[in-house]
Amino acid sequence: MPNSRLTAKDIPSWTDKFAALGIPRGRITLLIGLDLVAELEKPEYAGARHRHLGIPPNLRTFELLGTSDIFHRPLGSFEPNAEEYTSGNVRAPAALLEVEAALAAEGVALVRGFGAAGKTTLARLMALKNDRAPKSVWYVDLSSQPAGSGSDILNELVEIVAPGVLVIIDNIHLDEVIAARLERLWRSIGKTLGTQLLLLGRTISSAAESPLAPLPAIELRAGYEEMRAVVNRLARRGMHSPPTVSDQVAAKWAKIFGNTARPSEVAVDLIAFTAAVEQRLPELLRGDMRLNPSDAVKGVRARYLEPLAGDEELTNLARLAALSEFEIEATDDLLPVPLAGLRRSTDEFGIILHGRTGAGRHTYRLIHAALGEILVSAGPSLDRSAELCAITERSPAAGLRILAGLRRMDASAARIQPVEAALAEAFAGRYLAASASTFDELRVLSRYAITNQRKTQAELDAEIARSLRLGELLASARTLPALNNFASWAMKLGLRETLAVIGAHALDPASALNETLYHSTIIDVCNLARALEPGIGLLEAIDHARWAKHQAQASPLPIGEVVAAISYLANSGHGALAVAPAHRQLMLAGERPLHECDISHLSQLVRQSHCEDRESAAIFAHFAHSGWLDRVYRDNAVGQVTGALLPLANHAGEETRAHLLQCSIDERVRRELSTSRPPNQAAKYAARGICLLGGYYALGGRIDSRTRVVHSTEDVVWMLSGLQIKRPLALGMYQIQFWLGLMALHKIGTGPYWMPLEAGEEFLRKFAASTAPTESAARIQKVLCAWLVERKKDGWLKEMG
Repeated sequence: MPNSRLTAKDIPSWTDKFAALGIPRGRITLLIGLDLVAELEKPEYAGARHRHLGIPPNLRTFELLGTSDIFHRPLGSFEPNAEEYTSGNVRAPAALLEVEAALAAEGVALVRGFGAAGKTTLARLMALKNDRAPKSVWYVDLSSQPAGSGSDILNELVEIVAPGVLVIIDNIHLDEVIAARLERLWRSIGKTLGTQLLLLGRTISSAAESPLAPLPAIELRAGYEEMRAVVNRLARRGMHSPPTVSDQVAAKWAKIFGNTARPSEVAVDLIAFTAAVEQRLPELLRGDMRLNPSDAVKGVRARYLEPLAGDEELTNLARLAALSEFEIEATDDLLPVPLAGLRRSTDEFGIILHGRTGAGRHTYRLIHAALGEILVSAGPSLDRSAELCAITERSPAAGLRILAGLRRMDASAARIQPVEAALAEAFAGRYLAASASTFDELRVLSRYAITNQRKTQAELDAEIARSLRLGELLASARTLPALNNFASWAMKLGLRETLAVIGAHALDPASALNETLYHSTIIDVCNLARALEPGIGLLEAIDHARWAKHQAQASPLPIGEVVAAISYLANSGHGALAVAPAHRQLMLAGERPLHECDISHLSQLVRQSHCEDRESAAIFAHFAHSGWLDRVYRDNAVGQVTGALLPLANHAGEETRAHLLQCSIDERVRRELSTSRPPNQAAKYAARGICLLGGYYALGGRIDSRTRVVHSTEDVVWMLSGLQIKRPLALGMYQIQFWLGLMALHKIGTGPYWMPLEAGEEFLRKFAASTAPTESAARIQKVLCAWLVERKKDGWLKEMG
């Protein structure tokens, strides 16, 4: 029953029953009724909710392949429809088997191909394989996402990873950096769960410099068989028997539509080829197999342009054709005649794809960029340069993207100069902020205005801060990264009025941005706090109980970035806000791939999370049993291991210490003490062996008199000089561990045999005056201070002449 709860009497009884089945008691958690519902609401169970309960995640960027309107509505001649896919009338690209093998072996496949090579067809076929449920394939097309949506895609990927899921990222060439981040995130949380990742993009000339370069790329080319498949599909769609296409005919077509007849090199433009086949299909069915480039133009003109003659929709279609070269989507305000829409092009012709921006505005684009080139050629009245200038005048943000695209393709000055002139006119005659539909666009526009001296810093600040668009963007911000990028840039530029407006929205309890704060990660909230003026008081205004509630349900985050955010909160006097996220990330540490964990980061999470001993013990038991802890102690840099031990000694309980004190740490301590320092090594680095011993000693480890120590007293005095901190009251962690190490060596009767009195007294004064963070730290402090007092008495701390 949903309202059921276990009683105190039930828990031991049920626990005994599961333990009798051989399940370790430490791994038994009983959840029934409301407790189970509360647990299943957490983000990490999104995949299970969808897979077993049929409750899909509430996503903005990913869609289920097979349920999207792209798949089910008619797509004209250029894309197979759902019936053709399911009936087997779509030929699989030659690379399909190679893709399947890569997914099976590595869990990830990167496919690159020329434009109109069949990448989307490949994605559809992967989704419709018999051994996949349609709901287990998630798809996102980077070309349909607004600028700055990368963080949304990353966040949503966390929600959909689950066993058996295939995630497809299309058009990765548009943002290789985001694609690489998605691949890394998949590798950290998705691969171990059994999620597969398929990356699709165009062949790029700079592939060797791409952040995805380490992944081997599978090349996708449309050749002879793909052309035959198009002919067969269009013939069957018209209820005709497909004509036979000989190799000789296919070679001629390949020369026309792929620039070469050599099968190993051909890369046919399937959009142009399909348009030509559709135009000449009656002749092909009669055995006349001749095709020419002009057939594609004639076909597109007859099929799409002539039916729209006299209709204002044609001018909107021409606008999309001009934009397709740059793979830019049009919003309603970019259409020449918004009221005319694109209804026939969408419903009747099937050549328009629809989407929405992050702010909810409609977007439109051609089904394939290659179709735009044919539409331009087929419409002799279309002045592409005039179209690009008109677009730029309406949207300087789009104009900047067009200008960047022209420069990337080394376009002629005749193409670039009109766009530059249109940009100058647009900046001179309108409010800049009103042209931006995202924070990224606002940042790019602002940077252009400052760099090209279109506006002063004061003018820009006043215009953005007082614009309605800034308020609209803040009200629609469901995540923080894009806002953080803009705010960070505004801070560097000194846009104080703009930052004050952002801060006011963030602090207003009734605002959407304030709600977003509580649903955001500790990393993103700290980044926003860094960008805003300190006097705004963002961190002071956060409700601790509400913050803790949401952070307790956070997904796994990059552990290094979490620790950096925690340190920022502690250093800025808001350490209490670090407790809940530190605890949550520590509890998730055991689920991370071992190579992503860092013992110094884990020690900081233990320190900040205020976790119970049994909780941290369970985490380190996992790392000890897996062999990870031994590898860290044996192989990691001595500084990293040293830096982790004292925080663990101060905050870890007895059960946790038992797992931390492995034989391998004892061996590492002995190895470091018996290793001579390399020539020319700095003193503070040479001292780390003794610092390591100090941390080990504080944790409860001990060495005996058989331990070989190669450092002379003079060496140790020299090492101490490298650890001195000039500030009167400051104490370094390595200083504390160094003196603890000296105490450990003294207790077994080995060197050094004296240390400078002045250095010992200075450390004792600072250490005795410091406040111990925990009871364990207080005990360590008491023992070390007492030992130093005794060493003053017996002369071990010696006054230097």
